[in-house]
Amino acid sequence: MTKGESLEFCQKKLSYFCTVGKRPEAESVLQRIKSILSKVKGDKAEFIRKESKMIFDIYIRRDTNLIEELERAQMNEQGTTRGLTLYRLAKLNFFNNNAQKARTYLNRAKELLANTAWADIVESALKDMSILNYK
Repeated sequence: MTKGESLEFCQKKLSYFCTVGKRPEAESVLQRIKSILSKVKGDKAEFIRKESKMIFDIYIRRDTNLIEELERAQMNEQGTTRGLTLYRLAKLNFFNNNAQKARTYLNRAKELLANTAWADIVESALKDMSILNYK
């Protein structure tokens, strides 16, 4: 496998392990991603590093301290990127026992994530917020 293929595979594994709540495996894959990118410079590599850590911190660590950072970030984003950030804010607010705020973020994300793979997940979460525990 090339480094690019390995990186892509690791990103998919990270997403899977985070979704199913397998912390040790997710940590291991996150370290592998960091290792692959350790000698890579540039905006794309930095984005992948940051995004991978963010996924881990939201899905595994449930780090509600990220709420403020994500609220600031979504103000400068548009389209699907903003929709995904709003979805992440819904998750973190749900983890922070603020279902009302989580629902508000889901409703805002719904419009931006229409016609994407995330649309069904948002719709399901609006019907049953417990889905935010693993999706």
